[in-house]
Amino acid sequence: MRHFRPPIWCCWTLMVTATACAPVTVATTAQPVPQGETAPALIWYSITNGIEVMRDSGRVAWLGIDAEGRMGVSDRADVGVRIPSGSGIVVTYKYRLSKNADHRASAIAIMGGGGFVNWGNHAHFETTLIASGHQSLLTPYGGLRLAQVVPLSRSARSHSPTAGGFFGLRLGKEELGVSAEVGVFYAALVLHGEKLINAITRATGGRPR
Repeated sequence: MRHFRPPIWCCWTLMVTATACAPVTVATTAQPVPQGETAPALIWYSITNGIEVMRDSGRVAWLGIDAEGRMGVSDRADVGVRIPSGSGIVVTYKYRLSKNADHRASAIAIMGGGGFVNWGNHAHFETTLIASGHQSLLTPYGGLRLAQVVPLSRSARSHSPTAGGFFGLRLGKEELGVSAEVGVFYAALVLHGEKLINAITRATGGRPR
């Protein structure tokens, strides 16, 4: 797995709309990134009925892009830093509960974290239980997730906790792969690895470094 340079994926945080959102996707299996290595990911997602339409009781879907990098900090844990739709920062810590040191084996992990979203108007907290199958060409993963945003300003709206299950399937490896993920309220496409992100950057007129 290659080490990545932040400018390659951080530039994608500019590709967002004016509306902000808290992170809803998981975009990782239960296995941590190997110690000392870093894995970037780009996450495209759609939240059904995600934006309330002003002057109307209806809602429309929200489309967002998150950028994330995860770094292995031990044989059983990694740390992730995510920029949710260019509007905040969320840090998560994932710990593999399984004692099997084989990074290709099936595993169960717990992941928790928090940060600031919606341009600092909300604090975000999350806890996720992840289970994934044997790491191969097709790697299934899924679990349960609980998230809560807390208003930090007078103008910020209060929200109920979000809880539900999710399921994903990764094609390829963490250093070069694509995942499809669905949850109770969303559907997502995840690009894994520096090589793939470089290719997308070139295709859209960017200059990988």
